[in-house]
This record gives sequence, structure tokens and C-alpha cells, in this order.
Amino acid sequence: MNSRERTLRAIEFQNPDKIPLCTSIDRNNEFNSELARLLQSDSLSDMAVVSNSDPDFVPGPDGADEWGCVWKTAGYTFGEVVVHPLEDWDNWHRWYQEVPDWRLSRRYELASRMREQRPYLFLMGGLGFRMMNLIDFRGYQNFMTDFYLEPERLKTLIALIDEKCEQAVERYAAIGLDAVIVWEDWGLQNSLMIAPEMWRSFFKEPMRRLIQLVHQKGLKFIFHCCGYILEIIDDLIEIGVDVLQLDQQKSMGLDTLSHWRGKICFFNPADIQFTSGNCDLAAVEDYCQQMVENLATPKGGFMYKMYSQPKAVEIPLEALQGELKAFRKYNPFQS
Repeated sequence: MNSRERTLRAIEFQNPDKIPLCTSIDRNNEFNSELARLLQSDSLSDMAVVSNSDPDFVPGPDGADEWGCVWKTAGYTFGEVVVHPLEDWDNWHRWYQEVPDWRLSRRYELASRMREQRPYLFLMGGLGFRMMNLIDFRGYQNFMTDFYLEPERLKTLIALIDEKCEQAVERYAAIGLDAVIVWEDWGLQNSLMIAPEMWRSFFKEPMRRLIQLVHQKGLKFIFHCCGYILEIIDDLIEIGVDVLQLDQQKSMGLDTLSHWRGKICFFNPADIQFTSGNCDLAAVEDYCQQMVENLATPKGGFMYKMYSQPKAVEIPLEALQGELKAFRKYNPFQS
């Protein structure tokens, strides 16, 4: 069973031979020789994430990205946007003329080479930070008040972002990728960022339409969300999300998440808040075993995703070693 087949079987509850592993990390600011040796010697990734960034893009004089956002970074983190290009809705027409074109062939050349060179891997095409884009473009305060003061403009912006996602889905499918992944951080520590009813009003149906396109093209839809999102997991399953990628499970509880065991495939690291600064290999391994017992079924439904920025949240190498050891050791799919 090769990596691609193993991963598809885990997602579809079709008896994979073992837990699929994804050890893709942000190598721009995370990769070092010590971690490289660990990944080379101690694991073989079944999956990889590819992006559709423009290789010809040149940042503006102020460092603005291709959406016009200016970022401030700290340490190994992505950082945050400090200049929001659409902070004033009056800037819409000028900004709209400069939004990136996600149909450009050059954006998908790397993904195409990956598919040709690694036909055995399960490849996921990134759709960007779909919900976070709204905050980056408008600013957090504006974004939160737009639900009440500018709902139609907010819906127009959501539609524009989804149009870009649809363009990427078309390209990824033509290349022969296996899935798309979107990153959305709706969860706070103990609640959603907005009321569940408001999420359903603004985001549920647009996401359903996007997922329908993804499935029509023969791809799987992977949804990343940090924080507490218990109130909308049933909604995500209803609209067709195939895989739920959760980096912070302890805030919701593994026993609570086990309610959805067998109903959707989970794709998790050990909780990143639990592993931050945690050099207790035995404790990390024990938590991973608990996650497998609570979320996996004998037929599939669980995959391991190494956190993409371990240094940013101070996850030590020992914790990564503990995760890899655990998820290779505990095989819930063995007959």
C-alpha cells in the first residue's frame, strides 16, 4: 500500500494499513539540520502540502504581499498584518483592480512537478487563509463590525475570496492533486470567534458550494481550524468536509471530540498548547495514544499532521520525537 492509497483509505474509512503521516513544515523559517535529520531518519511522510504562490511576485517597497497587506513578524511566527489594504471600503475599486490572479499557470508549476516526481504521495493544494484574509484585508475591528454595519459588502468580499479558491481548485484538479486544504482559525480558547448562527448565515452556504466544486473535481476537502469549534462540527460534516485538521484538541476534550469518531477523518498533531515547551516524551506519547483511542476507528478516520511551525510555538524536538514515535507505534487499523 503506497502513501497515496494509505491516506485515501484513512479518509474514506477503507482499512489503511497504518496511520498516514504528514511531516510537512514551513521550511522557510523552521528547517534546520537537527530537524532535517529527525524527519529523514525517523519518519517517511505520506503527504505533502503545495501552494499556489506566484514565483514572479516582488513585494512592494513597504514589503506588501500580493494582496497589499503589510506584515510585522516576530521570531519564527508568521506575524500579523499591520497595514490593511481594504481598511476603508472606499478603497475597494482601486484594491480590486490589483487583486492577484489565481489562474496564472506559473503559480502551479511547482505543484505540477511535485505530482510528476512523486506520484505515490498524497498531495494537498493550499487554498490560503480563507477566513483570515477577511481580517487581514479589513482589520479585526472592521471585520467584526461588518457583520452588523456592512453585511452586503462583507458578503461581496467573501464571494471574491471564494472565486479565487475556485480558480485554484480547477488548476489543482487538472494537475492531478488529491485534496485541497484551507486554513481558518474560527476558534478561541472556549468558544467560536462569532456566534454559531452568524457563522451559518455568512459562511456555511458559500463553503458548501466550494466543497461541492472540490468533490465534483474528484478532490478531498480538508478544513484546518485552531481553537474551540464544537458548535459547528456538525455543520462542517453536513456540508461535506472530508477531513478536520485540529491543532488544539484539549480545549474541546478528546472525549467530547470522540462523538464524531467515525463520522469524519481527523488530521491532528498532539495539541500544540500541550506540547509547547514540553520535553516529557512519555507524557506526549501518552496523549497521542489517547487521541488515537478516542478519534480513530478500526477502519480509518485518523491521520497525523506535524505542526507546520514548531519553533513559533516553542515545541521542542523531544516533543516531535514523541509524536512520531507514538503515531508510528499505535496502529488502530491492525486486524
